[in-house]
Order: sequence, then structure tokens, then C-alpha cells
Amino acid sequence: MTLNFLMADATIIVSYFIQDYNNMSVSIVETSNSAPPTIQYGNMCRVRPENYNSHKFLTNYYERKRKEEEEEEQDNNNEDLVDT
Repeated sequence: MTLNFLMADATIIVSYFIQDYNNMSVSIVETSNSAPPTIQYGNMCRVRPENYNSHKFLTNYYERKRKEEEEEEQDNNNEDLVDT
């Protein structure tokens, strides 16, 4: 996936490359009329949530996700009852 930002005095191109299920890389190229061009790049990997079980953000996220899944399952069960 590539994102292009075309501005009056600069261009920024951000490219994401999915390598596999757990890894991706990103490169950012910026050119401008007022500064030398720059290139930034890096790799990203999936965070193992089991290493962060006590982290407040992840705890809230998983709790919210679990509630949403329960509500969706309940809605599906209610639809099944209406259909019969």
C-alpha cells in the first residue's frame, strides 16, 4: 500500500510492505523545495499480547472486544429466534 501526499512545496510518499502475518516494513520518502530529500524506513512486528496482560490499554481493549462479541452473538441468537 502506498500513500502519496502532494503539497505545493513538498511530496511525501509512504509505502507499507506486508511481509507475512507478523511483520511489515515501511518506507517514507520526503522531498521539498526548502530542504534536502529524506528517506526513513523501518520494520514493524506484531506485539505478543500475552506479554502485556496487565497493561491498562490492552486490558480495556480486550474487555471491550469481548463484550462486543457477546453482544453480536446475542443479536445473532435473537435473529434466529425471530426466523423460527
